[in-house]
Amino acid sequence: MMARHLTEALGLALVLLAGPAWPQAAAESADPSLEELLKRSLPGAARHAEVSTASRFSQSADRAPALTYLVTAEDIRNHGYRNLGDILNSLPGLYLTYNGVFSFVGARGLGRPGDFNARLLVLIDGMRVNENIYDAAQIGPEFQLDAALIERVEFTPGPGSALYGNNAFFGVIQVFTQRVDKLAGPQLGVSVGSDRFVRAHASYGQRLEQGGDWWLALTAFNQRHLPLLVDLPSRALDVEALRQRQWDRGSKLAVGWSQGAFNLHAGVSERRLGFPDVALNSAPPLYVQARDLTRLSYVALQYEGSWGADWDWELRASAQRSLYHRDTPLFDEAGQAQTFRGRALGRWNGAEFKLATQRWAGQRWIAGLEVQHDLIQRLSYQLLGQEPLQESWGTDRRMGLYLQDELSLSDNQQLVLGWRRDQSRYSPGSSSPRLAWVWRPNENASLKLLHGSAYRSANLFEFDLNLGQGQPMPAPERTRSTELAWEQALGGGLHYSLAVHQARLRDLITLDAERFTFDNQTGVRSRGIDIGIDQRWPGGAQLGGTLSLQRSHDRQGQRLSNSPTTLLKARWLQPLAANWQLGWQLLAMSERRTAIGPLAGHAVHHLNLLCRLQPDTELAFGLYNAFDKRYYDRTDPEGPPLRQEGRSLRISLTRRWP
Repeated sequence: MMARHLTEALGLALVLLAGPAWPQAAAESADPSLEELLKRSLPGAARHAEVSTASRFSQSADRAPALTYLVTAEDIRNHGYRNLGDILNSLPGLYLTYNGVFSFVGARGLGRPGDFNARLLVLIDGMRVNENIYDAAQIGPEFQLDAALIERVEFTPGPGSALYGNNAFFGVIQVFTQRVDKLAGPQLGVSVGSDRFVRAHASYGQRLEQGGDWWLALTAFNQRHLPLLVDLPSRALDVEALRQRQWDRGSKLAVGWSQGAFNLHAGVSERRLGFPDVALNSAPPLYVQARDLTRLSYVALQYEGSWGADWDWELRASAQRSLYHRDTPLFDEAGQAQTFRGRALGRWNGAEFKLATQRWAGQRWIAGLEVQHDLIQRLSYQLLGQEPLQESWGTDRRMGLYLQDELSLSDNQQLVLGWRRDQSRYSPGSSSPRLAWVWRPNENASLKLLHGSAYRSANLFEFDLNLGQGQPMPAPERTRSTELAWEQALGGGLHYSLAVHQARLRDLITLDAERFTFDNQTGVRSRGIDIGIDQRWPGGAQLGGTLSLQRSHDRQGQRLSNSPTTLLKARWLQPLAANWQLGWQLLAMSERRTAIGPLAGHAVHHLNLLCRLQPDTELAFGLYNAFDKRYYDRTDPEGPPLRQEGRSLRISLTRRWP
């Protein structure tokens, strides 16, 4: 079915440029709207853009109690971001590692082995999407939304448990989908890559005469003969036979419908990966195929209402499912083939009720109740056709109650007090307070002081691994953090920000590679500084960058593994003649230590040449790792270094019919 969709979309792409010539777009207004300013923004703290992640309600970013970094749909097109992982990798303090299956995110110097992004909470339009087996936040090609559907991404670093509870340990990432005004009419996009990558995306949206609207989007991708991630142990192996068994393909379907205050979103994504394996005890070597499957689905409902002129309320409900399994061929002593399967299945429902009021002068109150019912949590390992060798399962109920008051001390000062209490069937209750002070000395500058705490409970995977070794479940980990941030616009399109942060981490859940269990590590400290600068010129040229200096160490003063001390990220956008523009991106990381040895630092350059052939047609040439830098990651504490993506060219064509 996926191949058929790809074939049909590729065929339709042949007519993208067959339409009549369009006149050049009119010159932009001298006084652009707020929406236009947001479209032009580079990743960074957009002072006057509307954000909602830091406070659970929409407000100007300069008034929010914490820095919020933005990536907009325009940024995604300008720099050729391919998925959510690319977007997050452009943000201050975040860094990615990849093992060929899963994209891991480190934050502020902590990227612990065995952590499947459980210390960052990911939301889609307010719905938490971390699954209930590993608490994993999926951010790679398997993420539920295609990049073409993303309106913007907000990242609020620092402890967020006072509003969001579990997993909001190092920050909250919220992804907003585009609305029907951006998806109206048929749209089609096709991408092909030098690395044998093919992708097709189609969407359609419509406004209804009754006042509602709906949209639907479909994506399919396929990549054959992926490069090998590890150096071969023997020259006798057939490299081509191995590459033929390494592939990546998937599909996504998303729909949305709204009528008045009622909104419905649903989606399903599937990613299948192939891996080569070799039976070395046979002569000649026997090449076999291993397979990996990730499938995610969700449906979410939202309704907004009000009680009189002073009280607003919002009700959300969602149902989600995640499935992951890997099939690995095995051979017994008689040479008979068998398949070993590791499987993780999760199902959960969630609901939230939020109440907000400004009834009392100078105050904005928010109160909310959030519940999650884990219907299925199941881990199993078995030879297909036989009883499971090991199996763990469970159900859980989680409940969180939060309260926040934003108090205006004066016209240019705000005090924010927040508190949340979380309770779970298998974890002790946790309270998470937050205190923030915002001072705006003038309309172009703001100073923010934030102090708060966050926690993360052990998940089923961590519990299951310890149970198999006869060890107790790890205690919840906690952090207490303080941050001081200053941001200012200097005029002439220049803006800069400076954030200093420090955190104490208690009972950090850490993988013991020797015993292969999870333990609580005490005495961990993290501190750092993020410096950002953006310059925009009237002609559309933009230059921006962030420098993150960070240090995370244990009680003995030793730097933690997979913890770079320096991250440098830079972006440049230069309009060229005849509707062409060039985007450049630099991602640089310092050396990291691992259990086996150091990983060298690296700097990778990406280029994206974008042409607006017509107002509704775009052609892009993305050159990733332009200088073919060879660099490595090590996601397994004692595994081999894994070679990362080399140079690749991707050509993308998109067309929209109004």
